Amino acid sequence: KKRKNNVKILLLMDVGGSMTPYAHFVNLLFSAANNMSHWKDFKYYYFHNCIYEKLYETAKRDPREAIEFEDFIKKYDSSYKVVIVGDAAMAASELTARYGSIYYYHRNEMSGLYYLTELERHFSKNVVWLNPELIRFDWQSWTRRVICGLFPMYDLTVEGIEEAMDYLRTRGKRMFTTVDKMK
Repeated sequence: KKRKNNVKILLLMDVGGSMTPYAHFVNLLFSAANNMSHWKDFKYYYFHNCIYEKLYETAKRDPREAIEFEDFIKKYDSSYKVVIVGDAAMAASELTARYGSIYYYHRNEMSGLYYLTELERHFSKNVVWLNPELIRFDWQSWTRRVICGLFPMYDLTVEGIEEAMDYLRTRGKRMFTTVDKMK
């Protein structure tokens, strides 16, 4: 008997800036995930550097085509698996400071770390981070180390994706990440 797949996926992708060199590779990942018809539900959103009060429906990050973070949390319950794709590279202030957004004119009331912590709290052990920059234990930016403290981070490679999916499948019982291998 054919098994029914009940997996619901949210793919959150960092676009622009330091992610530009990886745009083609990330687009391939998105296309593959989007073309798989066996998900119970598959949704995707975009952000730049860090998640703030909006997630965007297109890579252009048009505020008219966005969902407020609070509405996002209300719309998607903790049964969703969340895959964040990004290099976790940003200025420390973007992660930790009120008004720390990359955009000078943007006035985010809460820090990026607040929103990432809310994601971790809401989705519990159902969030992983895929990084297109191979993770090296001997060198990591401060922001990457902070984010690794919130979410298990894996290389955006076939092996890393398999490890991340194992983590999501077991709800964190296999807390073995690419970073852990290097310790």
